[in-house]
Amino acid sequence: MKKTISFVCKLYLLLMPFQLMPFFRPFRNTFSRVAAIDNCMFIMLIGLLLIMIYTKGTLLFRNELMRKAILLVFELIGISLLTSLVLLPVFGSLFGEDTISASLSTNIYYVLLAVTFFFNAHLFDFLTKEQIRKIMDFLCVFNLVIGFVQILIVSDVPIIGKFYDDLDYFDIFVDSGKMLLIGRICATRVEPANMGISICVFLLPYAMAQLLHAKNKRKYLLYMVGLTVLCGYALSSAVLVSLLAAYMLFIILSSRKTGAGKFVILLLVLAMIGVLIISSGMIDNTEFGQKISYLLVEKTTNTSNLSSGFRYTTVVNDLVCFVRYPFSGIGNGNQGFLYNETMNSNLVSEAMRNNYQTVKAMSGANGVLSGGAFVPAFISGYGILGLVLLGIYINAVRKKLKEKRESLNYYYEWFCIGAITFLIVSTVAGSIEGNYIVMFVLSLPFAADPVLEEKEEVHSLAN
Repeated sequence: MKKTISFVCKLYLLLMPFQLMPFFRPFRNTFSRVAAIDNCMFIMLIGLLLIMIYTKGTLLFRNELMRKAILLVFELIGISLLTSLVLLPVFGSLFGEDTISASLSTNIYYVLLAVTFFFNAHLFDFLTKEQIRKIMDFLCVFNLVIGFVQILIVSDVPIIGKFYDDLDYFDIFVDSGKMLLIGRICATRVEPANMGISICVFLLPYAMAQLLHAKNKRKYLLYMVGLTVLCGYALSSAVLVSLLAAYMLFIILSSRKTGAGKFVILLLVLAMIGVLIISSGMIDNTEFGQKISYLLVEKTTNTSNLSSGFRYTTVVNDLVCFVRYPFSGIGNGNQGFLYNETMNSNLVSEAMRNNYQTVKAMSGANGVLSGGAFVPAFISGYGILGLVLLGIYINAVRKKLKEKRESLNYYYEWFCIGAITFLIVSTVAGSIEGNYIVMFVLSLPFAADPVLEEKEEVHSLAN
């Protein structure tokens, strides 16, 4: 049974970056609802069933940090439910939804978040750091191979596109035609912007952490360089912001390591040269250079761009919700009740208001809008009360990281770089709902303490 659970945990981690559901996608024309089941959700439910059988139906909560994380999630759900009840007579119905129904999907996702935390904590009892290292090394290499093949495709190298599509028999990856049309790569994700999570929150922080711990540093340095190149060809402002955040955090953490001073100075010099090149327009003579310059300097503030403009409108609306309901927020998922009012105020520009996606949202085509990106949605959804509860949990994580830094080994840097990078980029893009990569990275501190009493025995059998 332990070996079976270990295999399921490996599969769960192995398929995490693959967003297009290789398990059920071939059946999408016959069984559309089955094809929509997420890989990680399906595998996790199997894993939880096996764990329940293994523990004879006993729910084990011996991991202190996991208990606090799950408690935090249900406290947030409670805040959202109570706030929705209080505001029900205030907002009434909008686009056929009230505050209870509008916030329901977010609350369900948060229940799933608690379940995922529970499973992830158990995962570390059935997989050793060495086993996770091997899986992550494979994922880095696989993403690099797929990514560089996609670079050849968008560079219009003959035959490569057909060869790539023919190999993708189960239609797991984005087809070459779409990538040629948009001129950007997606790696193992659906959209280029999603690489900000799969690479900059998951794979790249792992490679950075291993660079500080592993003996074979050359291998992980190559991973870092290769993954960085892939991020450049995603041509996404969210990915590039994530990339810069990850490297800044890596420099800060590596500067604390003995003997890392020269390496850090070199990185800082390279970073400064890069900034000077971009700001001076030295790379504007090339098409690729112009695109990178636009993504870093212009697109982030270009409200006429569909994606950037719409992101700004949701962030502005989230701030309005927080200002109006600062203590407990408006209830996560209810932010859309103020969206039209915010869009018709002088808080947004005409370009924002006339954005195609904004007009579509104001018409109710998407129902009541949620809060969008994680950080502004959290602040507007749960208010000061939610921030206080989150602060208490973050302090508990800080203490655990400080106490168990040595035993956590490379998990420590992996978590610090990945989690903080996610928080930075999720101020404008990226959510936690249904995002198993983010949930796994946030669960890394759980590895400090076992859930099962027989952790050493489990590890010996799992090898």
